[in-house]
Amino acid sequence: SFPTRRSSDLDADYAKPTTYEDFISSDAYKRLHQLHIEAEGYNRTIDENGLVFPYPDINRDITGCVGHNMKDDFTSHPWIDINNSNQFMAPDKIVGTEEILKNIRTDLKPELYAQKIDARLPQKYCEDLYNKDIKSRWDKLSNVIPNWSSMSPEMQAATMDVHYTGNMAPSNKWTSAKQAATNKNEEEYCENLHRKDVKRPDVTKRNKWVADMCKKGRFFK
Repeated sequence: SFPTRRSSDLDADYAKPTTYEDFISSDAYKRLHQLHIEAEGYNRTIDENGLVFPYPDINRDITGCVGHNMKDDFTSHPWIDINNSNQFMAPDKIVGTEEILKNIRTDLKPELYAQKIDARLPQKYCEDLYNKDIKSRWDKLSNVIPNWSSMSPEMQAATMDVHYTGNMAPSNKWTSAKQAATNKNEEEYCENLHRKDVKRPDVTKRNKWVADMCKKGRFFK
């Protein structure tokens, strides 16, 4: 069931539009960030020297850092070659590494990808890339989800996690959720914010996180 609203407290909290700065300073964003670190397996892709290696995800898309899909921009990242004194990797080797990742098995343990791939990225670069990804998605959602700035950070965080997986395009999906957002109906919005068509235990677990987080939020009326 949807929790009872504490209207006086919530009206005071959300008496103005939620800006991106409000969002990233919120507890909801901190929890979203922690979810992504854990659910995307980021810490398992950090090698013994503190560098981050890429891997193919379950859909065979090349992935790196905190769940960043690299199928279209792999060669644009500043890859370090651990077999060349941690110098920047030569362009032809970057292309070769991309081909290896496109064809390698997707069911290997993370440490085996680390053994087969020489390409690495610094953790600081991955942190910056995650921040850019979050900002880009926040901007996109603000343009296509009605009353986005009237949502509390909890509802925005829940929405962003659904968008983060699968890179769904809400401009032509989420019809019921968008109608609920237009009407500022929190319960209907949260009920329609999910990935129930994806039958995987990890996604089911994230759907529960999304539902719980979304129900903590509200629209400012």
